[in-house]
Amino acid sequence: MEKLDNFTQKVKRDLLKIEINKPDEVLSEIQGLLLSIGKIIITKDKIKLNFTHSSPEVARRTIKLLKIVGFKKSLNFIEKKGKKYFEIELNILLKDILRLNIVDEEDLKVHFKPKNEECIKSFLRGVFLGSGLVRDPKKGYYLEFRFQTESSISEIFEILKVIHFDFKERYRKRYTILYLQDRESIKEFLLFLGASGSYIQILENTIIKDMKNKLTKNVNLEMKNLKKTINSFLKTKDAIIYLKKNGLTKNLSSSLKETIDLRMKYPYLSLNELAKKIGVSKSCINHRLRRIIKLKERFMNEE
Repeated sequence: MEKLDNFTQKVKRDLLKIEINKPDEVLSEIQGLLLSIGKIIITKDKIKLNFTHSSPEVARRTIKLLKIVGFKKSLNFIEKKGKKYFEIELNILLKDILRLNIVDEEDLKVHFKPKNEECIKSFLRGVFLGSGLVRDPKKGYYLEFRFQTESSISEIFEILKVIHFDFKERYRKRYTILYLQDRESIKEFLLFLGASGSYIQILENTIIKDMKNKLTKNVNLEMKNLKKTINSFLKTKDAIIYLKKNGLTKNLSSSLKETIDLRMKYPYLSLNELAKKIGVSKSCINHRLRRIIKLKERFMNEE
């Protein structure tokens, strides 16, 4: 799994602040956690539920939710490949877990059937707390859920479509991954889950990025216009020098002479700024400068 950065942890802490006490919402979040970080081990007349996570905060949340629905649990501290994990185990009578509708009676898997929108939020929040990842918006836009390949996630696609989030699916080793890469969708999804602080951070980052892009665009445009002005001046300057060197400016009209003097005096002014200096239109000054260039070309052809 991609290493959790500070932004993912911030989002999860935002979600952990949300208090839920309604039984349906508590059970929905437990189902989300079970689907993303849980295992269901079936014995003769009992079921063992196992939740494993590296975050002590998520482990505490899981214990709190299980306590609300009256489950006794044990917490173990384990280490896998040099990484520390918190493991929560429950031994439950089959009839009790079926009564609460945490797993389906037919295949004893999690098949989430929402009763309302708040239950959907709680369920998806549990999934995200268990296996969610969201990239720091400064580095790009990406959000994912990760499930064991044997997990039943077909209902999740339907739920996400109903609430208008277009998640994509891909497979990686032993996992099925559902993900978003669209900035606006990620923002709205975090807001839907209740991570308002993280939503605001992405929104701020979006505004800053947009401002930088706009500034870069404006600078590029200014540079392009400046380059145009310089090229135009160099072409005009070359024509003026040629005409003066060959004594061809004596018989020019006063308006062209005025334009020549002005262009040489203010080489880096735009045509618009140049036109304002002598109180004429931009098209007028442009016409005069073109006439000067054409005069040079005509005299050169006559030589």
